[in-house]
Amino acid sequence: MTAGQRPALGLIVAGAFSLLVPALVALSSGACTALWTQPGTWAGLATMSAAGLSLVWAGMDGRDGARILAQLPAGIVVGLQIQPSTGALVALLVAGLALRAAPRSWFAEAISVFAAAAGLGFLVLMRAFSGGASC
Repeated sequence: MTAGQRPALGLIVAGAFSLLVPALVALSSGACTALWTQPGTWAGLATMSAAGLSLVWAGMDGRDGARILAQLPAGIVVGLQIQPSTGALVALLVAGLALRAAPRSWFAEAISVFAAAAGLGFLVLMRAFSGGASC
């Protein structure tokens, strides 16, 4: 970080919430062996963790380019979490904090990246997690 750049606290908080979801899933579903045998579970947890770490990194970086690139993992998190559950609250929080951190001079580009990534995340959600595991 150079002089004059400030960390984007909103992106750091969004990343923390994105990292909280895999931890809560692991804690609440630890005994469900049917869930852990599905590759989609591992892929989803890895994707959410990588997106959360990326958001924290972008928030700590503070440059405009990092804030625009942060819309990609934020959109993926929103796409993976936007469903009628408590995950939708995480999706709304991450969306609000990430878009608030986007530079105003590049907002159109940032929202385009965010929307495309959210669509990709939702597509992955519908394809990878279409089969349910019952415990």
